[in-house]
Amino acid sequence: MRNLTLKTRQSQRGYLIIVAMIIMVVVGFTATILTEIFVGSTRASASHVLSDQALNLAESGLEHITHKLLSPTVALRSPCASLPSSPITNSFGPGAYLITASSGPLYSSNATTLTNLIGATDTTIAVASTTGYAPMGKIMIESESLNYAAITATSFNNVTRGVDGSSAASHPANAPVGQYQCNVVASGGVPNLTTPVGKRTVSSGVELQEAITVGDATTSGNYTVGRWNNPTEDVWTNPNFTNGSNLLGVSLLNYADGWIVGNAGAAYKWNGKTTITKAYTLNPNVNYNSVYCTGTNVCHAVGNNYTSYVIIVLPTTSLVIQDWNGTSWSQSSIGGNTAANNLYSVNCSSSSDCWAVGDNAKSNVFYHYTNAWSGIAQTTVTSFPYRGVFCNSPTDCWAVGATGTFARLTSGTNWTNVSTGVTGVYNSVYCNSTNDCWAVGNITGGNDLMMHYTNGGMVS
Repeated sequence: MRNLTLKTRQSQRGYLIIVAMIIMVVVGFTATILTEIFVGSTRASASHVLSDQALNLAESGLEHITHKLLSPTVALRSPCASLPSSPITNSFGPGAYLITASSGPLYSSNATTLTNLIGATDTTIAVASTTGYAPMGKIMIESESLNYAAITATSFNNVTRGVDGSSAASHPANAPVGQYQCNVVASGGVPNLTTPVGKRTVSSGVELQEAITVGDATTSGNYTVGRWNNPTEDVWTNPNFTNGSNLLGVSLLNYADGWIVGNAGAAYKWNGKTTITKAYTLNPNVNYNSVYCTGTNVCHAVGNNYTSYVIIVLPTTSLVIQDWNGTSWSQSSIGGNTAANNLYSVNCSSSSDCWAVGDNAKSNVFYHYTNAWSGIAQTTVTSFPYRGVFCNSPTDCWAVGATGTFARLTSGTNWTNVSTGVTGVYNSVYCNSTNDCWAVGNITGGNDLMMHYTNGGMVS
């Protein structure tokens, strides 16, 4: 019996030893697995950090080149055309970034058009053709900027609407699609770009600027049309289009969609090309001083008054406002208080709110558009003629003119005078915001005439 008990105990000890060994093996194996998991997690976390750092560097590079391409100080700008041969490298934080351009600036001089109306939420944009457009990048339709990730032969796909501070909106069929961009690539490397342990590359289409100015014809009969940043970057060029008349007003929705107006009923559709074709002779064929477009199919032009005769001895003088509906220009019927004013400027804060200003041939009247034009008598406004008007919103407008007394609208339809303390003839006004406006005018006392409005008031 004693021997049996001894054998049983020995057997149990052997079993326990085996169990202990198994437990030790399992614990060791588990510890090894946990160590590998920890090490792997640490490596993955470190790689993730390096990747994020490289991405941040690449995105910093994009911000850098966007600023260089669009700096308000022209002398600090880098033309897109110089980037392929002169890449920009900068050490920053944990590493460095490199900026290059895949080519010189891409300009859609033969702008495609929409094949049908698109809504504000559509992400596939059907067009006549995408020939000449970048495989990815940015386009403008009317006043909306859009990013797209891919194209087919007849569409822009994976579109992000209302970028760069613009608002997503519906657009009519046949609206031109503009593109003027620099295709840039930015690479970020940690700790450097030569032997990086973390590297990311991003690309983008940076939308470039274009502007045009118009003026009197040259002595040789050419139009005077100045173009900023195209076809040569960062300079004004004058193409001197042939067969010209004096040009007095211009309004652009984007690089390929706008109108120019001038003397004797001249009206020209701007399409972004290097040639200009006379589109219409407006009737009556007076001098048209200003034009403003809120959409491809919605524009207004104002000009000098004209005289018509029912009977030769009974002349009638009338003011002139023309409206564009996408197909034709037509003279507007005007309600309210009307006078035979010469009108010098028109501006809109939206497609349903515009103002036109001019002289006071018979009475002090400004003209207001809310789906139809109407004359509004201004009993407290002086200093006619008014030559420029600009509206930030339906309740925030400025008008400038013959003297240093401006007119301002802050509510309703009644304007009030604002004294600047600086006399002179002001011809145009423009606002970056409700608290940042500039007015310019004729030389006075041998000096350029400029007025700046900020929260603090007027500064000459």
